[in-house]
Amino acid sequence: PYTTLFRSLWRLSPEPVLCFDGDAAGARAAARAAETALPLITTERTLRFATLPSGEDPDTLVAKGGPAAFQAVLDAALPMSEALFGLVAGGRPATTPEQRAALRNRLTGAAGAIADKALAAEYRRVLLDRFFAASRLPQGGRPAVRRPARPAILEGADVVGRGDVDDLGVGQLGVLLPRQPDVGVDVVAL
Repeated sequence: PYTTLFRSLWRLSPEPVLCFDGDAAGARAAARAAETALPLITTERTLRFATLPSGEDPDTLVAKGGPAAFQAVLDAALPMSEALFGLVAGGRPATTPEQRAALRNRLTGAAGAIADKALAAEYRRVLLDRFFAASRLPQGGRPAVRRPARPAILEGADVVGRGDVDDLGVGQLGVLLPRQPDVGVDVVAL
């Protein structure tokens, strides 16, 4: 179901934000979404990944913390290349040569799934740069990441509840779609 959903989303925005639950099911859904999207992304269409705090959905998050709480989730949305590294690494240790080689193979395999070969080469470079940078950091360290500007929650944003879109069958996924520039954004929580 993701392929059809992505194609529909890309008709509306070249870089929709996918927002996933912060639990294990959300992480699995994010990994499936990334895997499905890789052969479909191009230089003109990609995805961003946001993760809700554990136990929250867009409705409860906004009810508890107001629009600023959801804005913080959007501000933390990662570009596909950055999210992909975390999804492929999957929190598994990569401290031994065997573990590092396995991770490197998974990273290059993920980049290789991209149909656009120039884009695939760029993803491979970015993923391996991060892989090698992580190996030079002290235990537990993380490289500094400069994040580009994030989409803003504009006046008039709508939040569509989970029950409204269950028939799409994708579960554990929310999507932030730009509406008309002067109107706001739509958030679909699946």
